[in-house]
Amino acid sequence: MGGVQSNAEKFKTSDAIQAKLLAQCKDDDIVVVVKLSSCHGLKRISGRKPNGYVLLSLGDVTKSSLRRLKQYHPVWEPEELFMFRPKQIRREKLLVSVQSWTGVTWLPRYCSECTLDIPLGDALVKLSDVFETEHKRMKCNLDLRSPEDGKKNGGTCSIEVIIVRAAEARLMRDLFVFEFERKGVGADSFHAGNLFKRSSIFNAKDPKHFGRLNGESFDEFDEATPNIPPETSESDWTEWHYNTGMKTTDAKGWQYANSWKGPWSYLPSATTFVRRRKWVRSYNSKYQERDRTESQFSGTSSVNDNPVSREDEKSSIVVVTDDDLEDLLPS
Repeated sequence: MGGVQSNAEKFKTSDAIQAKLLAQCKDDDIVVVVKLSSCHGLKRISGRKPNGYVLLSLGDVTKSSLRRLKQYHPVWEPEELFMFRPKQIRREKLLVSVQSWTGVTWLPRYCSECTLDIPLGDALVKLSDVFETEHKRMKCNLDLRSPEDGKKNGGTCSIEVIIVRAAEARLMRDLFVFEFERKGVGADSFHAGNLFKRSSIFNAKDPKHFGRLNGESFDEFDEATPNIPPETSESDWTEWHYNTGMKTTDAKGWQYANSWKGPWSYLPSATTFVRRRKWVRSYNSKYQERDRTESQFSGTSSVNDNPVSREDEKSSIVVVTDDDLEDLLPS
């Protein structure tokens, strides 16, 4: 029977799509990697909070993020990762289109290209700008422009765009550990020692101090850290560092909420009793660590030499459209 996918299942589906794309590439083929982290200041729709999601388009390929329901400042944790195979690095532009899902799932058969979702704003990233950076990667906080008049509408979308070879893209991933704390009764400070160790009539059992994306939690940080892939070495990875974002966390990476189900805010208040912080360890591309010349990244990708065509890539894309469930951590 069909059903609504869990967030974990959706991430597995996304990983399978990226793996299929990379399997079609030669090691030296150029791949554009896009990491989506957040949007901010999305507008109201008919007096209601938007159900935001992001469409990323490069050439004739479009990919969709998961939805974030009823949020002005949606966050994707972990960051959603998308991969594209460009034809002309110096000429192509990445279109970022933020939409609000309306809940309408039926369209007439003759209207397969139609959509009843509401556009919230668009932005463009020139791949040539990314190519000109030292490490062929760029973090962008994009101002969204109204599709009607092209004027800035106050919304933003935060992404990172990276240009690497397929051999490096196959290894590109982040490792995550979440840190949890609770506010003490009658106090303003948060501490891991305040976490509830057992369920009660009033409160569910809290996670332990550190946790993984799969819901497991541990008392010590070292117990929670995932192993690095066996084909890499310790020197290939950054040190563990906590994640911060503009208006998504405070200066030390914390997010605050009334309960573990959220919604999460970067500001504490009198009614926020729990907080979480995401620690990240990222793979360092070897191509990013050494000097690269123009000849190493030619303006034309070798995708046209690959027996698998761009049309095959397009057909492998699955747009995930099921409703988002509650956050992965903790259950």
